[in-house]
Amino acid sequence: MKILLTTLNTKYIHKNLAIRWLYVTCPHAFNVDIQEYTINDQLDDVCTRMNLTQYDVIGLSVYIWNAEMTKIWITMIKAINPNIRILLGGPEVSYENDEWFDLPIEGIIQGEGEKVFWDYLLKKEPMGIKLTKGVYDFQAKVDIQWLEQYDNPYFLAFDLPEINTRYLYLECSRGCPYHCQYCLSSNDNKVRLFTLDYLLAIMAQLPKYRIRQVKFLDRTFNSLNKRALILIDYLNHLPTISNFHMELVAETLNEELLNYLVNELDPKKFRFEIGVQSFNTATLRAVGRYANVERLKEVISRLNTNNIIMHTDLIAGLPYEDLSSFERSYNELFALNTQEIQVGILKLLKGTKLREDADEYGIIAQPKAPYDIISNKWLTQDDLELISLVYKATEKTYNNSRLRHTVDELTSYYGFTPFQLMIHLGRVVADLPRPYQNRDLFLNVYQKLQEFIDHDSLKGLLLIDYYQNSKQKPKWLFNEVHVEAVRKLLLKKKIVNAHIFENYCVVTLATYQGVCLYQLVIYNAKQEVAQRYIINVNNETIKELR
Repeated sequence: MKILLTTLNTKYIHKNLAIRWLYVTCPHAFNVDIQEYTINDQLDDVCTRMNLTQYDVIGLSVYIWNAEMTKIWITMIKAINPNIRILLGGPEVSYENDEWFDLPIEGIIQGEGEKVFWDYLLKKEPMGIKLTKGVYDFQAKVDIQWLEQYDNPYFLAFDLPEINTRYLYLECSRGCPYHCQYCLSSNDNKVRLFTLDYLLAIMAQLPKYRIRQVKFLDRTFNSLNKRALILIDYLNHLPTISNFHMELVAETLNEELLNYLVNELDPKKFRFEIGVQSFNTATLRAVGRYANVERLKEVISRLNTNNIIMHTDLIAGLPYEDLSSFERSYNELFALNTQEIQVGILKLLKGTKLREDADEYGIIAQPKAPYDIISNKWLTQDDLELISLVYKATEKTYNNSRLRHTVDELTSYYGFTPFQLMIHLGRVVADLPRPYQNRDLFLNVYQKLQEFIDHDSLKGLLLIDYYQNSKQKPKWLFNEVHVEAVRKLLLKKKIVNAHIFENYCVVTLATYQGVCLYQLVIYNAKQEVAQRYIINVNNETIKELR
């Protein structure tokens, strides 16, 4: 029997670990292939490339990002090969899945499929597979130590040619100890652990490769702080270029682990995702997230002292949080100065407690995946559209550092609150044509904000960001300036000589810490990132920007 395991990922850089686990646990009785595509591929081309007539069974991995496209895909697959047997699996089809049986499928694996999928094909009639419409709530789980008997799915031969150009997803555990009612992981609240020996043996292989990003799939990497410390310490000393992304519940870090992260961690090697969700305690209680908010803030502040990259999440649309409350949550999180702020709109996921209680909270959501909410008792559709603008601006101007200096200065010295500023910037981003150039963004921000701040100050803010990370001179944003006093000071301080100044330098306005000054940008023949300096002619000070 020949079997194809496949899915539609969001991007090429992503890999699907679930079908790789199926691949390594495949019994010898079967011949199995893996093919992966993305949601940006044309399904006609995908079906042609799949060579479907050679397969007896196809297993499709379904998620909120590919669900609607997968429905179309199923019909196309069956039209090409009417005899092929189609089995589905994945979080999107594990709950409330009757609608999928209107499509030409044979069955749905509910929960973890590594054993159920193969037992079903071996005609062992396992628990965990649904074959017709009707209530069937059983969710399959596998024994983690049983999985450890097989080859690991992380360094498969067919992945090696592209292993350095894609993410490596790795799991140290399954399940989550918490009961957040918006999250599917709350249904599996007993944490099951891969053994340390097994994990360390896998991690020891990482220096063989040049994988840029290793992402841990654990819902809470520090569910056991002592164990987390062992793994983080091992990775911290591993001679590899990899960056390690893991999700932490910050307020539950014990002092031993926290002190290690603050004092001994190499911040260039790690990126921590921290779910804040809200600072409204009534909201957190309502969704079963009993966070110690003050401890959370303390931990984030202490991690900041080591310049650790933190990706922090807020969710708009949770119970008891209206627009003003969400604005306070955003402003409080912004004040903690984390590197990235993710503003998410609540998704009413199948199988979650919050979906069951939607009527109680007046939640109206999109009927199709990804089930973003449209409104609830506390937020109107217009409110959520404003929050969507904040999301766009945060992603396009702050998280990517494109306007980081401008945003920080406007909120520190010019009276803007972060949330209200992001609404203004969000409107700029929303109105830009697609695709747009970097210069278009800056000029449109200038047009939008000049009614709130004097022109030279605003130009000075934008010019600092505009020249950040430049390796060659971009097209002028505004007319650069040539101030003789700047030239004389630079020569006096021996920052540059006359030849360098005339041939490799740009002088612009610069607004720094609320004061209008000048910026010097020095390019080089090697096209390395330009050096940048803030110059105060009056007191003859020169500060390098990094």
